[in-house]
Amino acid sequence: METKKVLRSLDMHVFTPYEDLNFSTLNALGADIVAPMTVGLRQWPIDEIPGIIIDQLIATCIPGSGEYVVTDLNLRAIGNVPINGVALRKIPVDKYKHLTVKKWLLRYFGKSASEDDIYIPFNLNGQSELTSMGREGPTSTNLDYVARIYLVSRYISDSPRKAVADAFGIAPRTASNWINLARDQGHFEVGL
Repeated sequence: METKKVLRSLDMHVFTPYEDLNFSTLNALGADIVAPMTVGLRQWPIDEIPGIIIDQLIATCIPGSGEYVVTDLNLRAIGNVPINGVALRKIPVDKYKHLTVKKWLLRYFGKSASEDDIYIPFNLNGQSELTSMGREGPTSTNLDYVARIYLVSRYISDSPRKAVADAFGIAPRTASNWINLARDQGHFEVGL
């Protein structure tokens, strides 16, 4: 299935129990990246086992750790597909947790003119201008993006260092140096 179709269909299946995104329902992950404390996925087919769907998956952030763990997983079989130990071992739970959390990684933009909080999804794939910015070296702006990309990649199971290197078109060793610079200069600190 095309990426756009998967993302469009995913919108109908991910949810958060919070009606309002605010500082009591959001988890500050670092830099200006936030995500709801609890996120979920409903009615999603498991690619690895045709005939079994995720009825509901709930992932909750453990306070103080910034890590999401699956706290509820309900499966449903369609037809005569058994849900047994063999089937359960084939389900990559982390894959579906990452898929769910990825959809809720948001960038916080402070207050708008109307004094409403502004949150927009952080699209890791939408950072195409960074390759040309990478030639400028580890500027303050670039290090802000390094922190964001690193933090977001941590939650979607990519290698954070590789994601930074790919985004800026730099060598992995250079990416490691930039990540360390961003950390040392405070770009990973929560700026909310």
